[in-house]
Amino acid sequence: ADVWCALGSALENKTDADPEQAARAYREALRIEPRHPTTLSRYAELASGKLAQPPVAELLYREYVGQCSTDVGAWQTYAHCLQRQGHTHDADTAFKRALQVDPGHVGAISSYGAFMHSQRRDVAGAKLLYD
Repeated sequence: ADVWCALGSALENKTDADPEQAARAYREALRIEPRHPTTLSRYAELASGKLAQPPVAELLYREYVGQCSTDVGAWQTYAHCLQRQGHTHDADTAFKRALQVDPGHVGAISSYGAFMHSQRRDVAGAKLLYD
């Protein structure tokens, strides 16, 4: 799985990168080791971004945060993925989980504050996060 994951990463970073080639390598890595955390994370990022496949990204992120529940960055990116799909309640839960993992994490505070302001129209609540 490590080799396929590394290949996927290399294919992603090529100048003339074809994201589908990288996705194939990541899928092969997950076929060999379905819970390979690095592959889950990288493939989720690719699916969320260049492949524009939010439902695939959501499934991958969900699996990843299930394994790496103390990874604040994973919870944040999962929350953003959910938010982009309009799953506001689930995104709110994921943002809160990131803050439970690390209440002082500046990125998590900033992301959740922006979410509260833009999605929930909770300006007062967002302001409290920054104070």
